[in-house]
Amino acid sequence: MSKKVLFIDDDIVLQEVVGRLLKSKFNVVSANTGQKGIEKAIQFQPDVIVLDIILPNENGWEVAETLKKDPRTKSIPIVVASGAGSFFEDNPHIEKSLIAEYVRKPYDVDELVTAINKVAQ
Repeated sequence: MSKKVLFIDDDIVLQEVVGRLLKSKFNVVSANTGQKGIEKAIQFQPDVIVLDIILPNENGWEVAETLKKDPRTKSIPIVVASGAGSFFEDNPHIEKSLIAEYVRKPYDVDELVTAINKVAQ
């Protein structure tokens, strides 16, 4: 059975392109806001969440914190895929344990697949 991946990114074009590429390897569900992503994580129970940092209305770190505090989603590994730079250096208060992997945009899809496979349970 293929791994379930939740892809949370507000870029609809990126969702479509990456989603299509990932669907050959994984069962993929997408969300374009953090709140929709949280709802889908609870409903879909993915093996991995791929999360962008820059989202409308909230940032990815807030979404990650919410997911890790919820007993229904706290054990799901999160791969941050973002072009937001070196977030840990710029924001030392961010808890590194929130995420399992960090992939910098623009990323190669093979790099993302490797990160997903590395952390998927």
